Amino acid sequence: MISCTPLKVVDKFREKRFIVHYLQPYLLYISPKFHIAGFPKPDIKRGVFLQGIRSSHIPSFFDWIIGFAGTMFARARLLNHAWQLRELLKLPPASPMDAVRRAFGNKGLRQAYRENLEIVLSHVAELCNELPGKILITSDHGELLGEGGLYSHPCGCRHPLLVEVPYFEVKKVKKVVTLRSKLRRRVKKLKERQLKKT
Repeated sequence: MISCTPLKVVDKFREKRFIVHYLQPYLLYISPKFHIAGFPKPDIKRGVFLQGIRSSHIPSFFDWIIGFAGTMFARARLLNHAWQLRELLKLPPASPMDAVRRAFGNKGLRQAYRENLEIVLSHVAELCNELPGKILITSDHGELLGEGGLYSHPCGCRHPLLVEVPYFEVKKVKKVVTLRSKLRRRVKKLKERQLKKT
């Protein structure tokens, strides 16, 4: 899940500029409604963030052939057909996106992406309450969610939905008073009092 550790960094280095990168809305889809069995949740302590599934009934040589075919498809800009091939051969999904698409269809895939975006934007809004100065929100790339039968963000693909990304400048932040923000202010005041005493 998303961590609010950027707030701790902001508190510690108020005079600095920040670039904050959130993994979501990119997969894994963190809404419980769209959790797909076979794709374990990230294990931050071990540094494992995206795990695929390996089926014990498929020989490793067969996995290698499918992987090789997928690489060739990608080079020929036919990556999405590799997903279709995996589905046709009744192989496990290649990624969490493929698994959600199979289980919930394109509409469900878009809803999973939307819910990830809503989750991260709630954290971004909270962070905007604490950041001084100019705040810009953008993305490193877009994501294809079934438009024209295309998915993900294949290398070398120049689809407008991938290369035209949002650029949003926050002009005014409506201060939102949350329980977390109240607690943070209280802890900050207590720390300041403690520092004054010493």
